[in-house]
Formats: sequence, C-alpha cells, structure tokens
Amino acid sequence: MNTRVKNHLLLFMISGVSLGVAAVSGPGAGVADRLSIVSAYVCLALLAVALLIGPLNVLRKGRLASNSYVRRDTGIWAALNGLLHFYLANVLSMNYEYLALFVDNAALPPTAAIRNSLYSLGTIFGYIIAVLFIVLLLLSSDWMLRKLGLKWWKRIQRLSYLGFALTALHSFAFQVIETRPLVWVAVVLVITALICIGQYLGYRSVKGNMLKEQWRSLSLADARSKKLYGFGGWLITFYVIALFLLVWQLFGALSTGDGLVKMFGNVDNAAIMRVVLIIKALSWIPFLILVPLRKPSMPAVTIVCVLATFLLEGITVNFFLGLPAMKLIGVNVFNALIAFSFVAYLVASARVNTTYRLREPAAVLPKQPVAKG
Repeated sequence: MNTRVKNHLLLFMISGVSLGVAAVSGPGAGVADRLSIVSAYVCLALLAVALLIGPLNVLRKGRLASNSYVRRDTGIWAALNGLLHFYLANVLSMNYEYLALFVDNAALPPTAAIRNSLYSLGTIFGYIIAVLFIVLLLLSSDWMLRKLGLKWWKRIQRLSYLGFALTALHSFAFQVIETRPLVWVAVVLVITALICIGQYLGYRSVKGNMLKEQWRSLSLADARSKKLYGFGGWLITFYVIALFLLVWQLFGALSTGDGLVKMFGNVDNAAIMRVVLIIKALSWIPFLILVPLRKPSMPAVTIVCVLATFLLEGITVNFFLGLPAMKLIGVNVFNALIAFSFVAYLVASARVNTTYRLREPAAVLPKQPVAKG
C-alpha cells in the first residue's frame, strides 16, 4: 500500500474516532456543539504535529527537509478539521443567541466590553484561519508543487506558522468567552509552548541559514542599474493609498459633522477617535517624505509607524469605547488589512529591498570574485 494512502487512512481514523466519540457522548441536541469543540482540538493537535516534524528532523539529521509527505498529509487533515470547526462554529456562534449568552449578558467575568472585544478578535482570526487553511489545502498536491516550484511553494506554505499563531489566539479568546475548564486552557498552552520551543531549537540548530532568505549587498551604482530600482510599480500604489488615508483621516478628525458620533456611538467616543485619527494621519507623513527621497530608513520607520498606530487604534477601539461586537469586526478587519498589507509589502518587495536596503536575494546575483583590500 502507498505510504501516503497509509498516512491518510491513519489520520482519517484519528479524526473519525475523535468526532465519533464526541457525537455519541451526550444528548442528540448538543451533537453539533460537541463536534465543533472536538474538531477544533483535533485541528490544533494535528497542526502542532505538522509543525513539529520539521524541527525534529533538523535535530535528528541536522537539516530541514524541504518537502515531507508526512508533514503535508498531517497538515491536510488539520485543515479539514479546522474547516469543519469553522462551519459548525459559524452555525452555532454567529447569532444573537450566542452573543446574549456568552458575550452581552454573561454572569461570570470578564466584563461584557472585554467579551465583546475577544469575540470580535476571535471571529476575525477565525475567518483569516479559514482562508489560510483553504490556501494550504490548495498547495498540498504534487501538481501545485511542480507548478509553483519548490522555492515559491515553500514560501507560501510557511503561512502555516501564521495559521497556528492565529489558531492559538482564537482558542484562548473563545475559552475565556465560554469559561472553559482550566485543563483545556492548559492543553492549548502546552501545545503552543511545544511548538515555540520546537521551532526555536530547530532554528538554532541550523543557525538560521535554512530558515531565512539570504541577501547580497549592492553598491548604490549596482542598485541603480537594476530594473526594480526607484519609484514605480506597487510602490506607487501604496504611496497613493497612504496619501488618500492621510487626507481621509484628517478630514474625518477635523470634520464638524456627526459622522464620528454615529460611527462610534457617542460624543465622548467621537472625541477620543478624533485624536486617534489625527495621530494616524500624521503617521503617514514619514512614508510620504522618505519614499521619494530614497532614504534607507524608509522601510523601518514606516513599519514602526504603521504597527504603532494599528496597536493604538486597536487597543482604543476594542477596550475603551464599548462598541458592539458586530461593529468591532468591521473596524478591526479594515485596520488589519491596511496595516499588514503595508508591512508585508515593505518586508518582501524586491523594489523596496533594491532601492532602500540596497540588497537582493543571493541567488539573483552571479558569483563574482571578491576584491581584497
């Protein structure tokens, strides 16, 4: 029997037995709820196994396998269980009855405002995780590996690390909301700690050489000779977006209308958000100035400004304004999309690395003799 077939049969049995036990272990009325909970924990456990295979291989053999069928198949079943949980949880949780029971009118601490924030963030993370799982499932075939090539396939496949981080945060949020027993909180903590320790040990064992892209420095003359040097491409798009956001946020902050009051519930909340919007608007100025000047500090300064204002608005909106959960979801999704789009572009863009950091991937440059002296 084919090795991959054996892998899938074993993983199918693990998933099937776990879900089967959950289905018959209580009254029929709670089957969907039990299946939702168990599929979530099976997903977390399988995802942890998939992410520990690489570090264990490094510790045993001193190198990281670029492609492992066991790891890939385990990830497939983690994603399938995760998507089952996503479907069941949306049927059960995305309704006003759930909000009333666990969020707005819960008898136990924390407060309704904190529960609203946790519900909002947990739900957003849940949707992002579902998208990541679908992407990772699409990557799981040999055909996709051949189509993308090992280098790009591996880069996209690393989204699994983001998927695990968001899964852990999503788990903690809903365990607090639903006041789960401490033993289940401990299970998530232990699994998360094992993954972090395993990844750290694996990273150290190869000294980072196989876990991060290597770069070659360029002289200014070499950088200027490159096609991607200068102000162009997607950099223009992000520049226009930043300019629009600056004008839009200043207009929103300085407008005398009642738009902010309607958006954030009352006059006090509107006054707080005026200050936040002014700070956010001003935070775009370094980016807008440094980009055309081609200052090497542009990427780092912009990333700090974007993440700082993202955290400022996130903390303000989620913990101090007392907004309803449904409104928080929209605000958080929009802010996260803007912030992480800018950060991802500034980190990974070949144009930004060539123009501002004066470097490019080592594989791009032909080997040349190094002049001494």
